[in-house]
Amino acid sequence: MESRLLNRQKVLMLMLEELQNRGIASKTFLVKSLFLLGQEGNADSGGGNKLKLYSFYPYKYGPFSSLSYDDLIALEKRGYITKDRNVTERGRFASQKIRKTLMPKIKSIVERFNSQEEIKSYVYKKYPEYTVRSELLPKTTVREKGICTIGYEGKDIDEFLNMLIKNNVTVLADIRHNPFSMNPSYRRESLKSKLESAGIRYIHIKNLGIEGSMRKGLVSTEAYTTLFREYSDRIRKNPAEIEQLTQLGGNEKVALLCFENDKNMCHRGIVAEELEKKGIAAVHL
Repeated sequence: MESRLLNRQKVLMLMLEELQNRGIASKTFLVKSLFLLGQEGNADSGGGNKLKLYSFYPYKYGPFSSLSYDDLIALEKRGYITKDRNVTERGRFASQKIRKTLMPKIKSIVERFNSQEEIKSYVYKKYPEYTVRSELLPKTTVREKGICTIGYEGKDIDEFLNMLIKNNVTVLADIRHNPFSMNPSYRRESLKSKLESAGIRYIHIKNLGIEGSMRKGLVSTEAYTTLFREYSDRIRKNPAEIEQLTQLGGNEKVALLCFENDKNMCHRGIVAEELEKKGIAAVHL
């Protein structure tokens, strides 16, 4: 059975359709238009119900969404758009429920600009926080040191990358025992690729992870307390990885990654406590 389209994918097709009608084939124009729709279009599906649109992070040419590019590939494979990014009849039918509400807002965004350079110039001027990695502007590298922690639960990959970049992270230390996820973006090779594209180095420290079998049946606070106490004892007896992070944090800005949004429900909180004993305070993003 084929999976249903996400609302963001329907919005993407509506944007492609409007650009198609105006004879605009530029991916830059597409991405910047999606960005402005989220920032200024107040996009909702009617009745005040906000649609989940794309998140963005600073990239080589301003705000960028890797998920929008992933969705273009997925929509083409499923026959909703052509190889040239033209929306098919199937694609138009799939997005019809939100067309009436969103198409006027999409048109108002697209019609404001006459060229790729015009929309890019507007975005760069109004949203400079998204241009800090731009290759079109002088480099303003901020070199920080220290440790922070982050869980990817509930975050799409672009939102996640934006948080790392805003906090000047240069190294992501994946402390999952098995760097696999039901979300393809957070599987090891995909995550590593997206991080490196954003200028962030990826390392995997398997020995700081907790095997999945040890997490089964954790339904009470007491069970988590026991697990984390045993984990804390283990890493204290084998401090090599903590020493590795201590040295890294003394030279670069390192983010410790695991799944849970709440660090108190995640072993990265225990790692952070051990690092603080070494004199390195960890900020939880």
